[in-house]
Amino acid sequence: MNEKNLTCELKETVDGFDIFRCEAKKEDIFTGELYGQTKVYYDVCYEDAIVDSFKTLREARRFAKEYWN
Repeated sequence: MNEKNLTCELKETVDGFDIFRCEAKKEDIFTGELYGQTKVYYDVCYEDAIVDSFKTLREARRFAKEYWN
């Protein structure tokens, strides 16, 4: 079982961190079919590297604001 990213779009930039909203679904490794619920998460990136991922935009924003403090 793998996860396949469906979409990943830039939502906003907070204190130098880019926050991306991503959607993924489980993928059957033999048939390539997608199944199950769509998983939504927010990646916090700095200079093209993922620093952390969160379930909500609020958590991602909080992390970005508090990272340098």
